[in-house]
Amino acid sequence: MITAQFFASEKARLIARYIVTGVATYVLYFGLLLAVKVIPSTSVLFFLWPAIAFVIANIFNYVAHYFFTYKATTDHARTGAKFISVLALGAVGLGAMVYLLQGRVTVNQLIAAEMLYGMLWPLVSAVLLTIFVFKQHEK
Repeated sequence: MITAQFFASEKARLIARYIVTGVATYVLYFGLLLAVKVIPSTSVLFFLWPAIAFVIANIFNYVAHYFFTYKATTDHARTGAKFISVLALGAVGLGAMVYLLQGRVTVNQLIAAEMLYGMLWPLVSAVLLTIFVFKQHEK
């Protein structure tokens, strides 16, 4: 049972900061994607823009998690490399799921699977970021 004591705890504040960072990253990413409307469709930038938006949003996500969510003090070289590995795991997981299901399920089932992945990945990511990427070592 969740008690008032839990909501006053550092763990609850960490969860709240994680959610704020995730929502802000999502809003930034889709805001950047909407900016493609002002780029001419014949431009190379038009085709590269989704990848550029993804990179910008995830740089923001790393910085926000580092300073705001986890208040990390670890060095950026090690923490950044671990963050990229978790990001890559998520991308590979989604890509593998789509590849394995493509042609085996209907389009609606594929969309449902992607939505399920989209709901589960933040939970998996939160665990990986907490215990692997931003783990604070005892001094």
